[in-house]
Amino acid sequence: MFAKLAPQYLFALAAALFVAVLALFYTLVIQPKYTQIAALRDDLSARQLTETQYRSASAAVPALRTTVARLETERSEFLRALPPTTRFAQVVDQLRANVNAAGAEMGNLSFNPAATGGVTLPAGVRSVGITMSVSGTFPQLFQVLRSLETQNRFTTVSTLGLQLPTATSFNPPLEGALGLTVYTYDVAQTGAAVPASASTAAPAAGGTP
Repeated sequence: MFAKLAPQYLFALAAALFVAVLALFYTLVIQPKYTQIAALRDDLSARQLTETQYRSASAAVPALRTTVARLETERSEFLRALPPTTRFAQVVDQLRANVNAAGAEMGNLSFNPAATGGVTLPAGVRSVGITMSVSGTFPQLFQVLRSLETQNRFTTVSTLGLQLPTATSFNPPLEGALGLTVYTYDVAQTGAAVPASASTAAPAAGGTP
C-alpha cells in the first residue's frame, strides 16, 4: 500500500509519525522530569530557608542565655523584695498605718487564700486575700486607695465597694470594703512550687490582728 503512495506523502506520513512519537516522548519522559526538577528546586529552597533560620536561631542562643540569666537574677531580686511570710503581721500594721495616715478608720479584717486564676506562683511565694472595711470621707478613702496602690508592689487592690448613707453635708462620711491581695515570700518553701490556691501563713479567717 505504501508503495503506491507518492514520495511526498510518505515523507509527510513519516514526519507526522516522528512528531507524534516525539510528543509522546516529551509527555511521558521529558515533562515529568521537568516537574520533578521544579519540585526538587522548591524543596531545596525550603531547606535552604530552614537552614538560614536555624543558623539565625543558633547565633541568637548566646544572647538568649544572657537574657535568661538576667531575668533569673531580676526574679530572685523581686522575690527577695517581697515581705517574709513570717512577718505578715507587719504588713497588716503597715496597712493600718496607711489608713490612719489618711485620716480614715479601719474596721474588721478577714483573710482568705487569694485566687490567681489558676496560675502557679513561684516557689516560696504565698498570696493572701484581705477584705478590709474602712470608713471616712471620700478624700480620705481616696487617699487610702492611692496609698495602697502605690506603697509597694507586693500589694494589689482587687475590689472596692462604697456605701453612701443619707447625705447630711457636701462631704458625708462613707463606709466601704477593700479587697486586697498581698504577696509574701517564704524561704522555707522554695524547694517546690506553691499552687496559687495554697493557704498562707495569715491570721485565721475573719480575725483582726
